[in-house]
Amino acid sequence: MLEFQYDEDFRVFKEKVIPVLETKEAEHNLILGITERLNEHTPPLFMAIVLKAKEVSAIFLQTHPNQVILAKIADFSKEEMDHIAQELYTIYPTIPGIVGDRNMSLALIEQWAKWRNATLSVHMNQRIYQLKEVKVPVNSQGLKHIEKEDLAIACQFLYDFSQEVNEPMTMEAVREKIMMWFDVGSLYGLYKDGELISMAATTRPTKSNISVNAVYTPPSHRKKGYASQCVAALTQRMLDQGYASTSLYTDLDNPTSNKIYMEIGYEPVADSIHILLN
Repeated sequence: MLEFQYDEDFRVFKEKVIPVLETKEAEHNLILGITERLNEHTPPLFMAIVLKAKEVSAIFLQTHPNQVILAKIADFSKEEMDHIAQELYTIYPTIPGIVGDRNMSLALIEQWAKWRNATLSVHMNQRIYQLKEVKVPVNSQGLKHIEKEDLAIACQFLYDFSQEVNEPMTMEAVREKIMMWFDVGSLYGLYKDGELISMAATTRPTKSNISVNAVYTPPSHRKKGYASQCVAALTQRMLDQGYASTSLYTDLDNPTSNKIYMEIGYEPVADSIHILLN
């Protein structure tokens, strides 16, 4: 039997779900990292927990206007999935989209689209990777925190990155993100002869895992191994700092990046999908 809980207090929600999400930190890094940072200044838009046999079995969290994040903890039968779809649709009929476990997300959103007479738009097919040991020789020469005088270049890198992954950001939003990463010391660059040639950031640190994202090399420096060198060196640095693992998301439609990350030592842990209702 399924039970549904809709907490209005994010503190209660955090107490219930964080211990569950921490059992698979890499797979649930997105929702775990966001949940841990919920506070009165960034209240969530929607929170829901599905219990199966009294155990937390699925978690839904929305902090962004365009999608709800799903963490699938347990397996569900088709009948149970239909029940979840109907329950959530009754409570929140205007759910804009979902990002999470591929099969469960599709099962839910296809029902919602039918009931709303809406169309589906796949924003990105994703794969979540985890690494516990770097499996290539690490060349950390040139990897360092991006210097203040190069922040304008970093902003352009992130702006171009957002365009390429079909998640366009305004330059104002880009500057805010870059400055946040710079201020907390999570913005890294690979330098050659004094020039910033590749960039990456670390985000959502949890108990024993941290995520690597915003990996970008400008077109003029591609196909030279710089992105691979940057990610391998940054990943090793995070392991050296005490994290048991690192994780990252990739676009499944980009075979090059998936190949690079697997060569470094990243292993698939789950497939995710970001899909919107139009």
